[in-house]
Order: sequence, then structure tokens, then C-alpha cells
Amino acid sequence: MRKLTVGQKKTYRVHRDAMAEFGHDLGFTMKGAHWLNDDTLVWFPNMTQSEEDIANRGYGNHREENGGEVYIVEVAADEKKLDRILKSIDSLRIAFPRDKGTDYYFDGLYKYDGTDKAKRSVKWKRIAIEIDTTDYPVSSSEG
Repeated sequence: MRKLTVGQKKTYRVHRDAMAEFGHDLGFTMKGAHWLNDDTLVWFPNMTQSEEDIANRGYGNHREENGGEVYIVEVAADEKKLDRILKSIDSLRIAFPRDKGTDYYFDGLYKYDGTDKAKRSVKWKRIAIEIDTTDYPVSSSEG
């Protein structure tokens, strides 16, 4: 049993270090997300410093807090990217974001919370601040 908790001091320099928490040997790939199984995605969003940066670049991720709830908002560069994001909305996302100049860190379990097509954005709501990595088995087809 390996528990990950929001606010812990442990950080991860690269994706494969975080994936090792789930007993998965990722190798050297650096995709922005990796499927653990049919229902769960491990996500490595690079957090943009401000909404203004996102507006200037046309894409990015930022954090929102509202009434004690925490969200990560994913903004797509174009409709094609938005469509690709929307294909995974039925999955849970275990988030390991990285802020500019930092390593990746565990930030909780997220689920889909809505889409704003006009802004080409998808909102993910944090639903848990602690997970047991053994609750998320890696499927044998993941590679």
C-alpha cells in the first residue's frame, strides 16, 4: 500500500518517477498523460502562470478555487485539441502538475466537471486529496 496525499513533500523530476508509485515502468516516454487502466489516467499538466499567459499562448492549464473546491482548467489551442480532450472525460485523472520551475507533485484525484466550448476549455474538479496507489491497478495492455 502506497498512499499519496496532497501537500506531501515528495516531488517527481520526470513522469516515470511518478508512474513508479503505481508499479509501472514507464521507460523514457514523456506524453502529458498515461493510462493506468480503462478508467484512470495519470495526468502531468504544466500549469501556466496566469490566465493572461493562456490567452497569449492559446492553450494551457490553470488552477481555480471556488468555495473550497479546487479545479484544474485545461484550455485547448484549437477545436481539434478540444475534441481530443473530450474523448477522455469519462475517466478519472490522477494529477501530478508542475508549476514553472518546479518538479511534478501529487495534487489529487480529479473528475470531469464541464466544458466551455466558447473558451475551448474543460474543467476538472478535485474529488480526493489522498489515494492509495494499489486501488488503481495498471492494466496488462498499458505500454
